[in-house]
Amino acid sequence: MLYGVGMKFDVKAFKNMEIALSEIWPRISAAELKNGRPVEKFGNLLPREIWANWLLCAALNSERQPDEQLIFTTNPESMIGDGVIYDQKGKAAWRLEHVYVRPQSPTEPTTIEALISSAVGDKQQKGYEAYASGKTLLVYVDAGGDRIWHPNKAAKAIPSNDFLDVWAVSFSGAVTYEWIYGVTLLSAEGVDAPTFQVRINKQRPRWSVIRIQ
Repeated sequence: MLYGVGMKFDVKAFKNMEIALSEIWPRISAAELKNGRPVEKFGNLLPREIWANWLLCAALNSERQPDEQLIFTTNPESMIGDGVIYDQKGKAAWRLEHVYVRPQSPTEPTTIEALISSAVGDKQQKGYEAYASGKTLLVYVDAGGDRIWHPNKAAKAIPSNDFLDVWAVSFSGAVTYEWIYGVTLLSAEGVDAPTFQVRINKQRPRWSVIRIQ
């Protein structure tokens, strides 16, 4: 149950982040993230939307107290969007919108930063101010190959928009026992875009988070 100001809505959510990871992880593959079908039992969110919502919660929870942890839920039936981040203690909810930056050829001349900027601009123009206002935009960056992008450059390049915040998530690489993802706040003011590294154990539902800037 998700509670708002004087209201409550029926939604679906995992009991905790550990259970969420154990259920999501088996479906995380390049094919599923690119073209996976909506997951009916979880509000018809796409696999990459569910995964990105988990990654965002993992990053944010790393700087919150144990009793202030965030969860993610499906949309209430009366709302359109790509899920909700919910603060169970504070009874606050952030509605999410997603946009996908598809894999690009290593020879593609357009930079990843420019592709992120274009994706944010396209999402802003999809509706009108009320469409974006109060929502958090989550950009899933599937750069592909060995192409890299720089959070600070991407943050400076995003166009003016009406979203509450703009975040980006992307696969950063792998080491022997871990998969590594980056989670970056692109809409922050200041020199450095806040960036987290979420490191996920390949063999069991465990993870760690490091803030790298």
